[in-house]
Amino acid sequence: MSVPVLVRTDTGKSKPGTATLIEHDVSKRGPKAAALAIGGLVAGACSAFIPVVHFVATWALPLLGFFLAWRVWSTASELVRIGTTCPGCDKTVELPGGQYGGGRMEEQCPDCMRPLTVERTSKESD
Repeated sequence: MSVPVLVRTDTGKSKPGTATLIEHDVSKRGPKAAALAIGGLVAGACSAFIPVVHFVATWALPLLGFFLAWRVWSTASELVRIGTTCPGCDKTVELPGGQYGGGRMEEQCPDCMRPLTVERTSKESD
């Protein structure tokens, strides 16, 4: 769903824009997170039989699996494809966006490298 956003620079200038809001349901995040955690444990257990590799892989793969599971579980929504005009350089840019927790996001203009703050301007349920 497309939502309006406001993009600000560190100097206080701001410009409107639009972004795509992707909301991830718990019923889809849960199984993905569980699969990553179990996959990390299984991969770590399987690496116990590989000489030399087992010194690191037996603990690193389960930790990686749990870290990735936590990231999947904690990503309830994403704000992506942020289209706007940079308030610093006045060029049209598309910012990649990322995990959105309902507040502000920090981005950077790809042209002038100025730090940008992106926030959703309307939180109405569409």
